[in-house]
Amino acid sequence: MEAATEDRMLTAADVARRLNLCRTSFHTRRALGAIGPQPRRTLGRPKWSSAELAAWLANPDERGELYDAERWPAVWREIQRKQR
Repeated sequence: MEAATEDRMLTAADVARRLNLCRTSFHTRRALGAIGPQPRRTLGRPKWSSAELAAWLANPDERGELYDAERWPAVWREIQRKQR
């Protein structure tokens, strides 16, 4: 059984599925900066942190919208700081 705190690395297809988007829509939104969490390269492939994706989905802005790629990194750093 996987621990709840374990941070798995997700593929673009995994993230698109969790966002209920087709892969084309996911890549389009990512290119437009609408996806807050940014991937890390693992063995040359982009992978997303499952913990960061879960935090992004659970912490919308004051209007109830998900943070974009420009604003999300500061929010993510603050969430991580509070968890220490």
